[in-house]
Amino acid sequence: MLAKQYNKYRTKIFHTMKEYMARFMEQGMIRQIKNIELTTTLIIEILTWWAMDMRYPSFETSDVPASQAKEVCLDNIINAYGT
Repeated sequence: MLAKQYNKYRTKIFHTMKEYMARFMEQGMIRQIKNIELTTTLIIEILTWWAMDMRYPSFETSDVPASQAKEVCLDNIINAYGT
């Protein structure tokens, strides 16, 4: 049951993020990406790992507000893929 719920949630996140990436490209916020699906997968995997480590730290502890985490994530995406 948990695996089904996780897969449903993960599929929704990938779909939503691909839509965001397509919009960012259309608006000229990021450069044109050759493989949006693989790029989206990379971004989600990196951000998921970072977000889990921030929330459930294995080593260092820090309390990062959600708004600040979002700002850091968007800044990295735009700078990595920006035009």
